Amino acid sequence: MLDGAGAAIEPVSVFLLELLACGNGASSCRSYGYALLGWFRFLGAVEVPWSRAQRDEVRDLVLWLRTSVNPARARSRLGAPAPGAINARTEKPSLSSNE
Repeated sequence: MLDGAGAAIEPVSVFLLELLACGNGASSCRSYGYALLGWFRFLGAVEVPWSRAQRDEVRDLVLWLRTSVNPARARSRLGAPAPGAINARTEKPSLSSNE
């Protein structure tokens, strides 16, 4: 992962290499990389250096994520079957709304 100046963010590079070395798949490493990218972008938006981030920034990120619109979440709801509906291909019921 590169910072705004195009330099590698060393702790992220080390973390992702360790994930890969421990047998995690490339897709898992990619997911972690995107999550870290979101974290670094959030810190940049609130003008807090990574080395100075505290619990307050984590809390604020979580609150922002909970209130922000997630297009993927909306897409999945649009075509989602009713809770408990039977899947025509597998003949299994879909999860109920409380699962």
